Amino acid sequence: MRSWSIHLCSIFGIRLELHATFFVLLGLIAFGGFLSNEPWGFIWSLLFILLVFGCLVLHELGHSLAAQYYGIEVIRILLLPIGGMAQFQSLPREASKELAISLAGPAVNFALVPFLLVLGGVPWELMALFRAGEFPIVDWRTLVQALLLVNLVMGLFNLLPIFPMDGGRVLRALLTYRFTYLKATATAALVSKILSTAGVVAALFILPLLGMGIAVVPAVLFAFIFFAGNLEYRMVERKELLNDLYIGDLIDEDFSTVTPDCPVGEALTEFKRTQARALMVIDENETLFGMLLEDHIEILGEETFLQGDPIGRHCERNISLLQAQWPLDLFYEMLARNRKKVFPVYAEGRLVGILDTGRLNKKLAARGISAKRLGFPT
Repeated sequence: MRSWSIHLCSIFGIRLELHATFFVLLGLIAFGGFLSNEPWGFIWSLLFILLVFGCLVLHELGHSLAAQYYGIEVIRILLLPIGGMAQFQSLPREASKELAISLAGPAVNFALVPFLLVLGGVPWELMALFRAGEFPIVDWRTLVQALLLVNLVMGLFNLLPIFPMDGGRVLRALLTYRFTYLKATATAALVSKILSTAGVVAALFILPLLGMGIAVVPAVLFAFIFFAGNLEYRMVERKELLNDLYIGDLIDEDFSTVTPDCPVGEALTEFKRTQARALMVIDENETLFGMLLEDHIEILGEETFLQGDPIGRHCERNISLLQAQWPLDLFYEMLARNRKKVFPVYAEGRLVGILDTGRLNKKLAARGISAKRLGFPT
């Protein structure tokens, strides 16, 4: 997703990024405004959507500054066509901290409401027009009133107990007073599935019966929330299963080493003698030069005319290195999806072993963890 995002600026040390698809939304909103009121409709509609996303930035800043108060690093705030997302390095498991961080976003929206109320007045007429399906932003007063309604709806909608929205996180935080973190997350995710399914059904089938038409955007939003909540539960479950496990806990020392100038024939002899899983090519500076695995070595063994070549010419140079002290859960996705099966593992600048994803099944099973459920390659 980062490759599709544009860095706008940094606020309080937090990167503010805009997803490229946001410009599609801008174009659609501006075009709709142009059709309704030609040039001025275009201007007011464009200004309105920009201010809405400005309120969204303030909402996410509320979460982010609360997180920073508790010493949590905020990686970035990403603006998407469907809303915003503050990405944290980690989330606190203390209920009080999660409550404070979750409520900080809606609190910003509610704080803006009285300010906008003073500027624009009570939007009774505008609400009546909205219910009739009209969207008449034609001057500063209606613009401010529309922003008032947006902040009110944004604050209330985010407090719905639908995980992983703010209200869902509040629900999880409250549940952790009685249940484990994983159980609280599972319960919040289940409530989210029920409510988000009800939201999709209401948007597509109930609202038309009431004469309000199909609400496509809310239906899509509730569907997204349904899958996002389930995905977050899986991430929490994975973290719980892999809790306190590090890369170094699962390594093998089943490898042999040679220098880059070692002839292929001698390297193969050494490899067969040690019956290793991998052959590491180490240079004179004790730095990993390259690596060969069993299948590659078998191919080299069949090419008799290569037996005098330096092994450094034939080893794999594009290698991903791991550190023994890295938590396993943080690198789960990379290990599960990477085409490579063997990774050299270092500790304090020294090669200490290899991580073979083909053997992770047995290693995790020995610890009571289902590797298949986690999605590791078999």
